[in-house]
Amino acid sequence: MQPTAFSASGNSFSVQEWRGSGPATLHVHHSDDEAWHVLEGELTFRYSERVERVGPGTTVFVPADVPHTYSAGAGARYLVVLTLGSQV
Repeated sequence: MQPTAFSASGNSFSVQEWRGSGPATLHVHHSDDEAWHVLEGELTFRYSERVERVGPGTTVFVPADVPHTYSAGAGARYLVVLTLGSQV
């Protein structure tokens, strides 16, 4: 049985279950923070000066104004938490 994708949004943040990778190049969010919580598989995060690979049970937080991107390994499933910068 496949799990049902999760999504919830409020006034200050949104939580969504995602699969797949982020953009190929580094990008910056100037007014919102972002976090990922890995449920299955691996995510590889790339920042200006370092790379980190994380697995199930790991949470990664990227504050506003930090250049980043990430790629998902085969079968990766994760939650993304996005603050809604314009409303916080």
